[in-house]
Amino acid sequence: HKNQEYRWFCTYGSVFERDDKNQVVKVINISFDITDQIKTNILLEEKNREVRKQEERYFRMINEV
Repeated sequence: HKNQEYRWFCTYGSVFERDDKNQVVKVINISFDITDQIKTNILLEEKNREVRKQEERYFRMINEV
């Protein structure tokens, strides 16, 4: 990216046109920038790990009492 950041893309491609010899002439591609979705998923995974650690600590504390 122009700001030196990596971006994540999901791309779908398909043959759009072939010639008489069945050779590919045109391909159509559609790309979606999914960077924000990836970043959100990573953050969510980190939060889930944190919650699991807190739950484990809580249950250890309850068992000790």
